[in-house]
Amino acid sequence: MTEARRVETQQALRAAVVVGVIRDGDGARAERIARGLLEAGLQAVEITATTPDAFEILARLATDYPQAVLGIGTARTVAHLEAAEAAKAGFVVSPHTDPHLIRAGRSLGLVVIPGALTPTEIVTATEAGADLVKVFPVAAVGGAAYLRYLRGPLPDPDYWVSGQVALAEIGDYLAAGATLIGLTSALTADLDQDLEADLRRRVDTATRAVDDHREGAALLTIAVHDRTVELGMKALRHLPDAEHTRLDALVPGRHGHAVRLRVLLKSAGIPADATVQLTSHDGFARAVPAQALYEGGVLHYATDGHPLGRDQGGPLRLYIAQGTDQCDNMKGLSRISWPSG
Repeated sequence: MTEARRVETQQALRAAVVVGVIRDGDGARAERIARGLLEAGLQAVEITATTPDAFEILARLATDYPQAVLGIGTARTVAHLEAAEAAKAGFVVSPHTDPHLIRAGRSLGLVVIPGALTPTEIVTATEAGADLVKVFPVAAVGGAAYLRYLRGPLPDPDYWVSGQVALAEIGDYLAAGATLIGLTSALTADLDQDLEADLRRRVDTATRAVDDHREGAALLTIAVHDRTVELGMKALRHLPDAEHTRLDALVPGRHGHAVRLRVLLKSAGIPADATVQLTSHDGFARAVPAQALYEGGVLHYATDGHPLGRDQGGPLRLYIAQGTDQCDNMKGLSRISWPSG
């Protein structure tokens, strides 16, 4: 059960993207801010263990907001981890890397996110079983540019960035490869007297930045001879209504939002009697008759309103209805090429 819980929390965190981090010397104010962020639509909130009554606050939030993803930050001891688990936290975040704490947190069913800054610390964290790695304090070492440098030699970890990240920088960090963004002062510092209204404005700004990045980022490349077309979420969503479908209407046992491939293939000039090459984001390649894609190819891009994460086979997962079996699919489709090969 603990591993199933961890997987569910990871999926929810990845869908949330932005995590509100609350560090406050006043427990009552911290709880008010946490509730304000959740009421404003933020899906994930962390309360640091240095905040008075942090674990009690988290337990109350877990009761009142059962759909939220809640965690404890500044976790430095096993006692912190045990208190977080008892308070119904889904994840714990540390400012440092301690392999013993990583293993202990995982054994409690928690998603564990240790802090790391150097390549050595990042490798140590991942080898110890960290679910994500928090690059902290990221602004002090170059911000989004530093993350891009890290992802060159270390592309595999999922990165959480934190430490003086501004609302205006969200798109830059996502473009640099961040999976999660922890916002502290950007959401909670110097709040207006009408605290809840100010929190709503800040959450709206953060949400728009995430949506803008998702809509604009290229997810699929269609290459025909020497011509390529790149499509993002915005282009897929704006396909004619007739090309959108519920996944379970075509692939039994699967559910989510999908678009048919046929209009994309036709507009690219790929004939039905061609053979195309499909390539995933991790480099896996496969040749498929275009006819099969015209007749039954659909791209699964969201489930329950949330974009499909890579752990779910996203951002785009191809299904071929009436293929070799009812679950003929390819995870992480990123390119369709013709001629193939």
